Amino acid sequence: MGKDWWKSRTLWANVVALVTIYSRYELGFDISVEETAAVLVSIGLFFRAITKEPLKW
Repeated sequence: MGKDWWKSRTLWANVVALVTIYSRYELGFDISVEETAAVLVSIGLFFRAITKEPLKW
């Protein structure tokens, strides 16, 4: 079974990450690649820990 893909918190976290990385250059945020990676890994691990069902494509 699974949940609809658009209900995936991991998917939306990655979309936010993409927008943030793009905004970093456009808006002049000074966030290092290492800091960005650390935040993304932490979010991914958290969502993996609480995920109960697969996605339905």
